[in-house]
Amino acid sequence: MKKNSGYDELKKSIKNGGFAPFYIFYGEESYLREYSLAEIRKKTVAKDMESFNYTVLEANAVTLGSLTDAISSYPVFSEKKLVVLRDFDILKPPAAMQDGLLSLIKDLPDYICLIASYDTISFPDAKLSAAGEEIKKKAVPVNFQKQGEAELTNWVIRRFAALGKNISGKDAEYLIFVSGAYMNTLINEIEKLAAYETKEAITQKDIDTVAVKALDAQIYYLTDCITSGKADKAILIIRDLLMLRYEPVVLMGAVTRQMLRLYSAKLLTKEGRHMDELMKLWGMKSSYPAEKLLMGADGYSKEALEKSLELCAKADLQLKSTVLPKAEVLELLILNIAALMRTVK
Repeated sequence: MKKNSGYDELKKSIKNGGFAPFYIFYGEESYLREYSLAEIRKKTVAKDMESFNYTVLEANAVTLGSLTDAISSYPVFSEKKLVVLRDFDILKPPAAMQDGLLSLIKDLPDYICLIASYDTISFPDAKLSAAGEEIKKKAVPVNFQKQGEAELTNWVIRRFAALGKNISGKDAEYLIFVSGAYMNTLINEIEKLAAYETKEAITQKDIDTVAVKALDAQIYYLTDCITSGKADKAILIIRDLLMLRYEPVVLMGAVTRQMLRLYSAKLLTKEGRHMDELMKLWGMKSSYPAEKLLMGADGYSKEALEKSLELCAKADLQLKSTVLPKAEVLELLILNIAALMRTVK
């Protein structure tokens, strides 16, 4: 994971105190964002003083007047006041607010901790106005990225321990692979598993029984079934995914991407390059799927995987240009790849 100085600085502040006057929170890991907000709130605002010292303004309630009122009123029996703006694009405010907002941000009182939290809106990548650029310079931007494999695995182990359960590092990685690398999803699965299993240890069998599988994991299982010739099981998986209202075009793209991953694993292996480069190529956070790809690619020739990609390309064209039922196109693709893998090694 790339160096994230804003997040590192925030973690130190949460641990030791001394918060910056202005933060911008953004990024795809919503669990960490909300956890950090809660921790700052605990450190800056006493529970019995929240009505005086803690203000949340939703985007539709943010005006220059409402924000000025929130910031200019002094904290009550406290050194700090916390003001949170939710989904208000503070870097691209309405034109009528720009000058006043910039003046407000430039002159934030020492007692204020202002946080603009981006959730359903995206952090702006495009060029900002002059006022937007100046506002950005005053903020500590904190990007809540998806966590790397080691951090996420350790976090899963700690969450189970807090619930009186234990899980091995390998099985924690397996849960991340099965349910995806987002902490909000994982915390739900961890709580379900802890409630389900009466024994102290959580195992892969428990995960297979209880955990909801993310699409990426379903596609791994699907392609495992296809390449091992178990077309009947693969078709059942496709039908289940269609019943869950996944679009056929999305499933087609996912199958093609997985076959490309297998093909790239084969090429890297032939060149004497292995797991680290495969993980980097596909942006993988966990080594578990990379290991599965390398093991899967080992059983098939480069030519067989190339032919399977040709079948995917033809099926994709059929899906977009014929009147055949889309489910039928997907099932024919599965049957054709499974037949190919039985005959071409």
